[in-house]
Order: sequence, then C-alpha cells, then structure tokens
Amino acid sequence: ASVTVGDATAVEAFKINKGTLTQDDFAMPLIHLTPYDGNPKPFPEVRAVGITGIGEITVKCFDSENNEVESLINAGSYNVYVTVTEGENYYAVTEPLQVWGSIRIEKSSGYSGTKTASAELKAKNGETVEVTLPTLPDGASYGAVTNANTSYFTVGAVTDGKVTVTSAKDWDRATENESKTFTIKVTGATNYNDYDVTVTITPVFKTVVTVSADADGFTYGTTGKTGYKNL
Repeated sequence: ASVTVGDATAVEAFKINKGTLTQDDFAMPLIHLTPYDGNPKPFPEVRAVGITGIGEITVKCFDSENNEVESLINAGSYNVYVTVTEGENYYAVTEPLQVWGSIRIEKSSGYSGTKTASAELKAKNGETVEVTLPTLPDGASYGAVTNANTSYFTVGAVTDGKVTVTSAKDWDRATENESKTFTIKVTGATNYNDYDVTVTITPVFKTVVTVSADADGFTYGTTGKTGYKNL
C-alpha cells in the first residue's frame, strides 16, 4: 500500500509469514489390514488437507512402545507420523508429527508350527519321563496344563521347554497302546492367538520270555508282555 503527501509518496511493505503445520492439516485413508501373514504391509499414504505450498511429506510409523518401525509386519497397533520439508507457504516439520488415526494388524489364528509332543513311560507307579516340548513362536510362553488325568500321571511345571511326567497308581494297569493325552496352553505369542500343545504319553511294557522243556529236552519259548509292577 502507498500514501502520497504532496510530491512525496510513502510505500508500506507487508510480509506474510509462513504457517506452522498441525495435526489437523493431514489425513490418511481408512485402512483395513489382514491379520498377520508374515508379509510386510506398505505405510499409508498421508496427504495435506485444504492447504497448498507445503514441502515433501515423509511417513513414519511407530509401534505401541513408541519405537519406529521399518515395516508393518508384526501384529499390533501402530501410530502414524509425518515429517515435512519446508515449502512455499509452510515451515518444515522436523520432529515427527502424529496424524489422526492408527493402524492395527490382528494376530493370526493359523499358527502352522508343531503343536504336539510325545513320550513313553514305564507301566509302573512312580516312574518319570521328561518330555521335550515344541519350540514356541516369538513372544509366546507355556501356561497351564489341562485335561491331565491324575489317576494315570501327574504333570510338573514347564521349565526350559521341558515338562516332567510322573506315573500314578492307575498307570500300571494300562494296556498296550493305551495312550493318554494332556494339553498345555501357549499364550502371549507376538503374532498368533493362544493355542494348545497336545502331549501323548504311551505306556511301555516289559517283554517276558517263558522257557520250558519237554521230556525229550526240546526247549520252547513263549513271548508276552507285562506291566513293570509284576516283575
């Protein structure tokens, strides 16, 4: 603007400062991600809303513990942030600025790793066997034992991926191939829902050979099996 007084003209200059970007200046589309499948998902596209003259937008994602991630792969919730270079009308955003909304990858119910274990246990009261359990996925741990028939055996706590099974009073009455099972709950996996590991315990019997001789001195043998309690 200018003002003229006589022969003199005064000119007033105006300066419009650049704006500062806020959370409300950005938006991202509604995103539906499939449950965890082991494949990384792309970061969302974030755009400016109703403004022009901003710099280049860089999208960053942080997990629930506020750690920046390189890709969206593990199950969990992620917050979305942006940094922006300086533009014609707006200053740069150098510290990550959170955008409205978040992203979530659900845990998968399709764990395909080993879910079984087995061992043999002598058919005698008071015998023990140590069972090696399957390796667990990231973040998981073994929990409660369920469906164990205590008249056949008792099951100890899981330690270092192993569990001790001790035979009880009815185990020495088990018959050949009469396997019994129990389950152990697996909880807390990073990318999978809780599931069960099934453990099968099979009784082992002593092989007994009965030898006899007839009047002519010929020897005969018969083979059978019996529980260890009878030996």
